[in-house]
Amino acid sequence: MRYSIQVGAFTNVDNAVRLTESLEKQGMSAYYFHHKSGLFKVRFGDYP
Repeated sequence: MRYSIQVGAFTNVDNAVRLTESLEKQGMSAYYFHHKSGLFKVRFGDYP
């Protein structure tokens, strides 16, 4: 099983996009997705 670190959860997709772009500019492999809870979650990393 691999792990990632969640750094944000937003109701507004624009906030998730903004944080994802900011993390990517810092060299992190960040992504966001729409969770079944209705939140847009932002995560980075792929750790063993």
